[in-house]
Amino acid sequence: NNFKHEVDSLLGYVYTEQTIKTMAGSSKTVLNSLNKDAAFWNAILSSLQNSIFITLGRIFDMDHEDETLNTLFRYSEKNKILFSKNAFSYRWLNKNYEKHMRDYLSTYIQGVFEPTDADFRKVKKHILTLRREYDVNYKDPRHYFAHKKIRNISEINQIFEKVKIRKLEKFVVALSALHVMFWQMYHNGRKMSIPSTKVRSSTKGFLAKRGQVNYPPMITEQVVRNTEHAVRKFIR
Repeated sequence: NNFKHEVDSLLGYVYTEQTIKTMAGSSKTVLNSLNKDAAFWNAILSSLQNSIFITLGRIFDMDHEDETLNTLFRYSEKNKILFSKNAFSYRWLNKNYEKHMRDYLSTYIQGVFEPTDADFRKVKKHILTLRREYDVNYKDPRHYFAHKKIRNISEINQIFEKVKIRKLEKFVVALSALHVMFWQMYHNGRKMSIPSTKVRSSTKGFLAKRGQVNYPPMITEQVVRNTEHAVRKFIR
């Protein structure tokens, strides 16, 4: 739950910032309206950028003990028994008191997935790939926002030139997908597998398909819709 809170917050920061920027970059009406209150919007965007990289730092902090991806994985690997069929049956019977649901367990349990050491190694490899991406692209920006040492413009540009928006969107969605994977395995007995990279993650894509909302919408889509609605209130 702690990890979910961090990741959901991160998704909110990234997609709120990108929705504002995308709307301003694609519409002169929106841009001119936001420029009338430029100090306010610059403060909003600056705060969001700060929050993005500080939160990423917490998620990948090797020393932090509560919200990190490393903590979630190590705890799950150490306590594989939580994902056993016996543990799943215990949870099922304790939350389902209706007789038909209790009787259905004998059928449902046949499809419950029990992860092996090999499964955890595959996921660990995926997490290490994400960590390398964080170290290469997002660690320096995190230090910049956390410590704010005096730098010239060329140094600042060098720090942020590796931050590509589409890659950042995919990166934070991949973190969310890992939480969903563990959640589904624990609560529904779903298979432990590397999350798909084909999940919709483009802010521009969400904005372009205004009339085609998924139900229930993903948290990314919810953030984009809410931000779009809020920004349009300021257009005048």
